Amino acid sequence: MKAYIIESTEYKHNTPSVFVFVNGEYFGDLVYPTRDKMPQDINHWRTATCADSDRWFHVTETEITEEQVSELRRLHKELDENSKHFVPYTPYRPGLTKQEEEEDLMENMCRDEINRPHFRKESELRASIEEIINSLNVKQEIVVHNMRYVTLKELEDQARPYLIDFKILVAHRGEVYYDEIAGGYSFDSNRRISNEKIGYYGFLTTKDFIPYSKFLSVEEFQEHAKKYSRDYRNKQGLYYTNFDRMAFNHLKRILLVELLLDIKAQ
Repeated sequence: MKAYIIESTEYKHNTPSVFVFVNGEYFGDLVYPTRDKMPQDINHWRTATCADSDRWFHVTETEITEEQVSELRRLHKELDENSKHFVPYTPYRPGLTKQEEEEDLMENMCRDEINRPHFRKESELRASIEEIINSLNVKQEIVVHNMRYVTLKELEDQARPYLIDFKILVAHRGEVYYDEIAGGYSFDSNRRISNEKIGYYGFLTTKDFIPYSKFLSVEEFQEHAKKYSRDYRNKQGLYYTNFDRMAFNHLKRILLVELLLDIKAQ
């Protein structure tokens, strides 16, 4: 069945919040769904902002099985039951005597002993939930105008009638340079000065002989992957077995979206 993975895009010093929406239910980190009163329209997350008010949510369509949904329900039910066993701590109270402060400290240490196994249980349950979410077969998708999400294949199919040439190359030091006449980056393999890989260069030409080009540095793509890919952060998947392919796909999406938006504007 269809599901959506929603991930917040706070600045990199904050940990992203990841949750799943399927048939009106939310699973995962429920801080944002609770904050927004469990919205039932997925488009809510395509325009909402997160903790950093100028940051947004990344929405990806995926598939989930009935068994995975049932297991997520079970894990969340256990989380709710486990939370009922926590003993609240005594909050800080100003103006206490030294003896009273020591008494509060001892009391909270006792409560910490009671709560410790429940904290451990909560951590285990959340790890199991995260494992299911990470296992979902996420499609390669992008957002156009923050509204409609389309796959790379859909972009390729839409752009094919307008193209006569389209290439993406690994760029080595010296091969990419800023061309003042063209007003952008150009590629020349004869200018290579070393085999050090510095990024990826893509260019396409339309049937009207209009050129589009883009240079994506290795560092820029790494930052993108850190922000949007759980696989990259977990050091697994194609980001570690075929990093170039993932960079090629990302650069291809950027160029095709630029082309199609220009065509749409015309």
